[in-house]
Amino acid sequence: MPMCTGPVLRTYILLFVSLLLTLSGCRKQTMTGPVETDKVIPRSSLSKPRSSVEMPGPVLGTVLTSAPTSLIVSGVFPEITVLELNSFKTQAFYSGHTGMVYGLAMSGDGRLLVSGGTDKTVRGWSLADKKQVLNLTGHTMGILSVDCSKDGRFAVSGSRDCTARVWDLHLSKEVACLSGRERVHTVVFSPDSHLIAMGGESNEIYMYEVGSWKEKAILKGHTSLIKALAFSPDGTLLLSGSWDKSVRLWNVATSTLVKEMSNLDDHVTPHSGDEGIFAVAWVADGSGFYASGNFGRIYEVDARTYQVKAQWQAHTQAVRRLLCTEDGNTLISAGLNEVKSWNIPFHI
Repeated sequence: MPMCTGPVLRTYILLFVSLLLTLSGCRKQTMTGPVETDKVIPRSSLSKPRSSVEMPGPVLGTVLTSAPTSLIVSGVFPEITVLELNSFKTQAFYSGHTGMVYGLAMSGDGRLLVSGGTDKTVRGWSLADKKQVLNLTGHTMGILSVDCSKDGRFAVSGSRDCTARVWDLHLSKEVACLSGRERVHTVVFSPDSHLIAMGGESNEIYMYEVGSWKEKAILKGHTSLIKALAFSPDGTLLLSGSWDKSVRLWNVATSTLVKEMSNLDDHVTPHSGDEGIFAVAWVADGSGFYASGNFGRIYEVDARTYQVKAQWQAHTQAVRRLLCTEDGNTLISAGLNEVKSWNIPFHI
């Protein structure tokens, strides 16, 4: 057999080294602040998804119920689907929307499912009776996000009409219309139900006081569309994810930036189109969070040290929704047309 010499031998050596680096997951993270890249673990080497299910189309909305725990998903497909959390077997359907359903949320008492979609309506569904009990109108364009206050009183919906509207669930009527300047892609209540945060195409986060409906603060720093917001479980921090490929942590009391993690999803081969962070979710005890982007990867971040503790290729395309169960044992990820569950935590 002929020996490999000179340039040929060097080529084989380089290919072998490249293969070893790929298998070890040693890719450099570009972030503001200290990051120990040698300790970032490729999550795929630790575990496979606990369960997964294919949906008939892109998944746009997800929410968890409690007692018993179920996963409710919505999207381009015509019906809201209820899945058993562990097996992902279909339990029920909710039909009524005449367009795509982007937003899902549970009322504070866990009895009412609230949804919003491109038909410009906010609808309420009784989980006990599996029937529609609310149909709220007022938006002039499609709804992209909804959330409910923990006290069970209000729902909020963010829309392409550049507003977020607040609905009294007890009186079944609109009580406030809040300006988002541009299209509103994400809305969320604080855990104590005292604040509403919204973000979207203005690249800014607006915080409003519940009750007075006055603007409390404007958080500036993102340079592109804000796609995801999540308050920490204790309500002291606000987490934001943007198409500028950054995740930022904000102090809610002072309305100041605590930490910026830039280019989180930039180490993967870039391409044109929707790039950056699509979803964020806190670990139940607030010790860390998860973030996902357009390339199908999920990042596990320690909120105390701001280090990426693990990352893995969870889906082949964008991960648009992330959820953590209240018991802290399960992470739900929704890709383009599939939903997966993962056992957590591992490193946080």
